[in-house]
Amino acid sequence: MPSEEQGPSYYAVLNVSRDASDEEIKRTFRNLAQTYHPDKHSDPARKADASASFTLLQEAYEVEQLLQVHAQLFDSPPTYTISAVMTGPQ
Repeated sequence: MPSEEQGPSYYAVLNVSRDASDEEIKRTFRNLAQTYHPDKHSDPARKADASASFTLLQEAYEVEQLLQVHAQLFDSPPTYTISAVMTGPQ
């Protein structure tokens, strides 16, 4: 994640709060992606700016999605018990 010295946080890039829901993040990303998609601009200067913004936007969304998957995998309770693992199959 970018530090304050490197640039804005990914939440700031996506224009959402840190406690935004998955749906809010997805909706905001899609709206911003349509706005900043390079193919939407014909002027070369604006197209270059849009391309840079779009790339950063994609990176922020991908990192957010990876964090969601990580939270689902590691923050949810296990579906097994330690005693079942240690004793093996019955």
